[in-house]
Amino acid sequence: MDASEPNAHHCPLPGLDDSYSASEATIDHVLLRDGRIYQHRVLHINYTTYNVNHGQDNFNLGSQHRDIMMLAGNREESQVVSDHFCYAQIISIYHANVQYIGPSLHDYNARQLDFLHV
Repeated sequence: MDASEPNAHHCPLPGLDDSYSASEATIDHVLLRDGRIYQHRVLHINYTTYNVNHGQDNFNLGSQHRDIMMLAGNREESQVVSDHFCYAQIISIYHANVQYIGPSLHDYNARQLDFLHV
């Protein structure tokens, strides 16, 4: 299971246009393909390093390599860098094939969405 690499133009799912807003109530617009969620023991995250090289982090539930650092989300402006991040330990790794049927839809193709229980 690989997470998508970031790019300059980021939408939560491919197939959405620039008018998509994460603040919209979208729970009624997401369908799980076959009503299934798949569980995994390993997560591979690809990323671009500060010097524009390829990097990959691997998280394995069977090892001690389960801690992650994430952006903290919308917080008031702070001068303390540590306030911009939060830390968690991965409990479970999942993916689902989802189909978005709400506003800003380009097509009805299902896409793999990876997510964590932390």
